[in-house]
Amino acid sequence: MTEQLEEELKDLREKNNELVKKVQYWKMTAAQKENEKLDLMKEMNELRLKLSRIRSGGAAHARKLDAALQTASEEVLSHLVQASSAVAHMLELNKTYMQDRQELDRALPRWSNLSNTPSSEKVNRVPPMMIGGRLIQPVVSLSRTLQTNATATPARSSNQQSHNISERAVPLHMLQDVYIPLTRIDAALPTPSPPHEQNDHDMQIEDSSDRILEETQDMSDTEEFDDT
Repeated sequence: MTEQLEEELKDLREKNNELVKKVQYWKMTAAQKENEKLDLMKEMNELRLKLSRIRSGGAAHARKLDAALQTASEEVLSHLVQASSAVAHMLELNKTYMQDRQELDRALPRWSNLSNTPSSEKVNRVPPMMIGGRLIQPVVSLSRTLQTNATATPARSSNQQSHNISERAVPLHMLQDVYIPLTRIDAALPTPSPPHEQNDHDMQIEDSSDRILEETQDMSDTEEFDDT
């Protein structure tokens, strides 16, 4: 009987010891879990703080970006307004210039009116010719005729009565309406000329070309003098 009680007590003690060990283990496990929970809560709080900071910083950056975009758009609109004003001013100046140019062209007499050349007549082009193995270009010779006072006065008065245009030097840009009848320089040559006649003819052509250049220079000088 006593031995049975001792064995039961021994079993109870062993079970008690096992229970104590298990309780201590679970207490230690609970403490570890609590520590882990505290660490997680601490980390979560830190993450929340970082998120709030990021949100506040992002809002500030967004406000700065919005302000910068607003300023840039205002500057772009200002530049566009200035550019449109400049373009409008340039168009107005161009329009004024064209109107003044047209009025000036209408005010200046045309060479066709000064020379009394019919507008229905046409100028025939004269092609160059090969004579004696050389290329001959058609040449027109222009010359000036000096008039005395006795002959110039009636001519001037008749010209003023018929056209009502005062005498003035004709600018070069008005020569575009000049009517100059051209004839072939070799029209009167049925056969090739001898060498000495050909040389004389070439010298005449060169003299006429030099005379044309001199007269063109004189007309340019006269135009510049009239402009001044």
